[in-house]
Parts: sequence; structure tokens; C-alpha cells
Amino acid sequence: MNVLSEHFSRAMHIWGGMITEPGFDSVEVAAWRGRQAENVLRRPDDPSTLAFSEFNRLLYGDHPIGWEMTEADLSPEVMNRATLEAVHRRIVCRDNLILGLTGDLSWSEVHDVVEEFVSSVPPCEGPLPEAPVPDVDAKPGVFLMHKDLEQAVVVLAHPTDLPLADDPEYFSSTIGNTILGAGGFSSRLMARVRTEEGYAYSASSLWTTPRRYPGLLGAVTRTRPETAVPAIELILETMNELARV
Repeated sequence: MNVLSEHFSRAMHIWGGMITEPGFDSVEVAAWRGRQAENVLRRPDDPSTLAFSEFNRLLYGDHPIGWEMTEADLSPEVMNRATLEAVHRRIVCRDNLILGLTGDLSWSEVHDVVEEFVSSVPPCEGPLPEAPVPDVDAKPGVFLMHKDLEQAVVVLAHPTDLPLADDPEYFSSTIGNTILGAGGFSSRLMARVRTEEGYAYSASSLWTTPRRYPGLLGAVTRTRPETAVPAIELILETMNELARV
């Protein structure tokens, strides 16, 4: 919530009510279900969505990271008001609450308002189950999905054991990722794939660093089908150059 300090109390009351007592309006739920169902139907026709979906499925299988919504998940028997209310009770509860405030306010000014909000959040029914650690499939391979389109989507990556941590290697990785492909037009991938060779409008890197399981180091680009192979070769060459520095 972002609000003027003078309206904090009133805004906090409205915002807190929306969080703790959502309406789950049946008309809005039905409209949302319809939009999601349309997205499910269109998924095979969107090359970018399809590429990322299959990439996640190949690496993570049935883990939630690789899971995608289906028409069955959106059926009224599964997705209804009772389901939403049950999920809301499990997640939006006091033990799961982390509240942060910043701005031109003192603690004495906000204390009573915050206490009122916290007391309005019901206690949790029980702890949430710990998220399962995925079994990442690290076997190398090349996977091609044929689509008669004028653009090819390239997604490539491999697992990395560098975690999110208070460690020099982690902070070095964030700098390396910026240099490689997360730094926009100043990154090496953009400079070589787009500016020098003109293979693609954009090219970027991905470097994920979860705490509890392997992350990924890789790159993404979209290019013409006839330049897909040279673009991949150039990306790999650029990544190897950074690794040798």
C-alpha cells in the first residue's frame, strides 16, 4: 500500500479489511476463471510461453515449479468460493504476517493503527507445509518444438549450486549476471547478439539463486529460425568468455 501519511489510518483500515475479509465475489471469480481458461487454451499458440513451460517441465517435472494450470484445475468443482476461502484461511493469518512500514511517520503515530490491524488478522489454523525441494533433472539435451512461425525462441540453462547467501560468491554472481545479460543494452549478450550480429532484438541472461536447491544459469533470446543456431553458438561463446575471465 502506498498512501499519503495524512491518510494512513483510513487507508490502513480499508486495506486491512480487504486482506482479512475479501469478498470473493462470484461474478469476479467467474470472470477470472474465464480469463485463465482462455490463457490455457492459447498457451500452445504462444511460442514464448510454450518454450518456458516446456523448459520448466523438463527440469522440474511434477514439482510446483514445473506445474501449470489446466482446464481441470479451473472447473467450478475445484475453483469455487469455498476453495478460495479455505486457501485464504491457511495463508492469510497472523503467524504468516510480515508487516513493514516506511515514511514520514513515527512509531507512536502508527502504533495503535498497526495493533488494530494485527489483532484483526486471525491466528493460523496450523503451520504451512514446507515446500518440497525439486529434483532438478540435470541431464544435458537439445529439445526442439516445431512451430511454423517466423520467430524462434531459445531457452538454454544448466543447474548451478550457488545459493542465495551472505557470501562473496553470491554478490559476485549478481555482478557477473549484470555484465553477462541482465544489464540491458550494456550487457555482453545484448552487445554481441543484437548490436554486433543483429541476430535478435534482445538477449538476456538468467541466473537464479534459491536458498534450498540448485539454481539455473542460462540465457534467453528470440531470433529468426535461420539464425537460431549461430545465435546459440554466440551465446555459449559469450558465456564461456565470461567464465574464463
